[in-house]
Amino acid sequence: MKALKNIWMEYNPLVKSRKKRMRKKLRNKNITFLCPNCIGGILFHDLGLQFMSPTVNLMITQTDFVKFLLDIEYYLNEKFEFYTDSKYKCPCAHLGDIDIHFTHYHTAKEAEMKW
Repeated sequence: MKALKNIWMEYNPLVKSRKKRMRKKLRNKNITFLCPNCIGGILFHDLGLQFMSPTVNLMITQTDFVKFLLDIEYYLNEKFEFYTDSKYKCPCAHLGDIDIHFTHYHTAKEAEMKW
């Protein structure tokens, strides 16, 4: 069923038209979206841009995301401490005092490399 939905979204004339309009209006193609969930990746994909954000393909709670943004330099220089969380099947990590769930990655190594 998921594959059918992906095919529908890829070939849906309304979706294709919206993406085309968005890409035509875009002036700055060197941008970063900082988002606490997958919406940043969707925006990069829809605009046809290279993923240029550490927060793509992951999930951060709203509270932790605000902490991350308020002291982004600190967190970007921190090292991950990966752990297993029974609620998630994806790699999870502490980054300083915030938690990150790498929802679109299979291993901690892959998540760290993409960060």
